[in-house]
Amino acid sequence: AGGLAGLALAPSVPVALAAGVPVGAGFSVSLTLYRSAITGLAGDGTRGGLVSLGESIGRLGSTGAPVAMGAAVGFLADAVGYAAAVRTVSIAVAVAVVAGGGVLLLLGDMGADTGAGSPAAADD
Repeated sequence: AGGLAGLALAPSVPVALAAGVPVGAGFSVSLTLYRSAITGLAGDGTRGGLVSLGESIGRLGSTGAPVAMGAAVGFLADAVGYAAAVRTVSIAVAVAVVAGGGVLLLLGDMGADTGAGSPAAADD
């Protein structure tokens, strides 16, 4: 999210390129963790279907996010100007990612099994 905000506020192309590094790094790390989590959720019989569903949802997001952001920029551009609209939408997305990620982490932590009494914990 910090890299996305950096991209939105970049005053020059070199600064934007530098801000793109954490965006790419964060995306690659989060995608790897996401795939690992999905793979670990299912048994052998359903793993392929669950991974396929997760990848399909990811592709929908990758396709829909630029369209939605473009529509939001188009909506705001007449009122605030194109550059300000791009910056506003990009920063709003960065804030939403941080807030949404925080909520998901909190929910995941609340529902996490502590391992007490679980057979997997006993086997370790």
